[in-house]
Amino acid sequence: MPYEKGSDNVDEFLYQLSVLESVMSQFPHCHVIVGGDFNTDFSRLSPHTTILRDFCQQSNLYPVCKHNSCLVYYTYSFNMTSFSLIDHFLLSDQLYHNCVSNVCPVHEVDNCSDHDPVLLQLDIHVNRISYTMRQHTAHPSWARAQDIHIDSYKCALQSMLKNIGIPYSALQCKDVFLY
Repeated sequence: MPYEKGSDNVDEFLYQLSVLESVMSQFPHCHVIVGGDFNTDFSRLSPHTTILRDFCQQSNLYPVCKHNSCLVYYTYSFNMTSFSLIDHFLLSDQLYHNCVSNVCPVHEVDNCSDHDPVLLQLDIHVNRISYTMRQHTAHPSWARAQDIHIDSYKCALQSMLKNIGIPYSALQCKDVFLY
């Protein structure tokens, strides 16, 4: 997500959230896990924080940093002088309230990034996994087609095209616009 400076960044932040909202609206009955660098800290009073908080509330998403089991105090450090929690997981209601078992930072010495990863552990019980055998449907390979195959296809196509009934009124149409 964009930084918290400038009105263009607010527009970009809103746009990115609208993309998320669009994807979630296509799958309304699915559990949702959104994770990433949101470049905003829920403890700040900033436009991005307010926008993200409102988005979460309207979308029934919950920031994992607010969960009781969360042990993450910062994910970003600027030259080890200032620290903020700007990398987040957002979870749908059921996952947040019933499945979060552990949330902790991974502060490792050999991490060259100024962001530290967040480990999210979910306790999800799967009662049943259904599996359907994949059906293979053969399709013609035009790269392997021989002249006899192509001629046969042309004949079949011409025969089918002759059987298409075209209404007489369509042939008499004079309302044609040329661009």
